[in-house]
Amino acid sequence: MEQTGKPERRQGKQGVADVSIIVPVYGVERFLRASVESMRAQTHRQIEILLVEDGSPDACGALCDEYAQRDERIRVLHKRHEGTGMARNAGMDAARGEYLLFFDPDDTMYPTLVEENLALARRYGADMVVFGLEIQRYGGEGEPLGPPESDVPRVEGCFSRREFFERLPLHKFMPTLGCRLFRAEHLRRHGLRAGPYTTGQDAVFLYDVLAVPFERMAYSRGVYYTYHIREGSATRRSDPQRLENEARMARHFEAMIAAAPAPYADGRYDGLIDAQYLMGAKRALRSLAVYSGLPLKTLARLCRRHMQGERMARALRRQRIAAQPGMGAKLSLLLLRTGQYRLYLGLLRAQGKG
Repeated sequence: MEQTGKPERRQGKQGVADVSIIVPVYGVERFLRASVESMRAQTHRQIEILLVEDGSPDACGALCDEYAQRDERIRVLHKRHEGTGMARNAGMDAARGEYLLFFDPDDTMYPTLVEENLALARRYGADMVVFGLEIQRYGGEGEPLGPPESDVPRVEGCFSRREFFERLPLHKFMPTLGCRLFRAEHLRRHGLRAGPYTTGQDAVFLYDVLAVPFERMAYSRGVYYTYHIREGSATRRSDPQRLENEARMARHFEAMIAAAPAPYADGRYDGLIDAQYLMGAKRALRSLAVYSGLPLKTLARLCRRHMQGERMARALRRQRIAAQPGMGAKLSLLLLRTGQYRLYLGLLRAQGKG
C-alpha cells in the first residue's frame, strides 16, 4: 500500500464510543501486545482503540491489523512516518469518542482506568480528568530496576479554572498524557493539536490545553496507568535539539500562566516559570553530558550560549541559591550562575557514568 500523509481508516464497527484510546505505533513490536491487551481488558466495554501505525519499520503494522480482525473495537490507521504528534492528530481526526485518552504503545493500563475515570468525568461534567500512575524502570537487558514508584496528584475532587490557577503549585503533576482523559469537543472547539517535536510534546500539548478556557477539571488519586521507562528509550537518549525542546516546554508553560484569569497572571508565579526554564535546561544538559559523547569543551560552548540567553539569564538571576532543595541543587545553580559550565558538565558526566 502506498504511504501517504493521510491515514487510511481500516477495520472497525461504526458507532460512537464513550472513550477513544489513541495510540501512535512506531517501532514497539516487542511491547505492543501487552499494551493492547491491557486496553482490551478494560471493564468498560464501550471504547474504541485507534492504533495509528506511523510507518513503523518492524512488524507493528501486521500486529495492528491482526488485532483489528480479532476485536471490533479496534481500528487501524496506516500512515507514513511523521512522528508521534502527527499520529496523535490523525487519531483525533478519526476518533468518535466523547472523551479521548492518548496512550503510548509500550505502556499498560489498569482494567478499571476507563470505567472509574469516565464516571468521574460524568459526575462533574469535567473537560479533563487527571489520575495517578506508577513508573516502572528497566535496565539495558529489560530487567525491572526495583518495584514501580507511584506518582499521584496532590489534590482530589473537581476544580474550576479559577480554582486551578489559584492553587497552581498544588495542581502541578507529571505532564504525561496517558494519565488524563480529555473531552473531545473541548479540544476540537479550541483547535488544539499536537506538535511535531521529538521530546516534550506531551508537556507542550498539555500546557496549550490548560491555556484555553475550561469549565472543570477533576482529579483522582487512584493509580490506573503504568509508565514504562526503558534504558535507551527517548527519555534517556541524547537529542541535539533537547535544549531547544526543553526551552519550548518552558515557553508554553509561561504562556499558560499569561493566559490565566485575573489576578493569577500578576507575577506571583514568576518563580514557577523560572524553575521550569532551569529544570528543563538541567535535564537537557545532563542528557547531553551523559549520552552524547561530545567533548566537554563543545558542550560548554552550547551551555554558555543557552544559559546566557535573555530568558535563561533572568531565571538564573532570580533564583535564590539558599532556597534550592539540597546541596546538589545549590551547587548546580552556583556553577551555572558563575559561568563554570565545563566544571558543571564534567560533574554531570562523572555522576552519570558512576
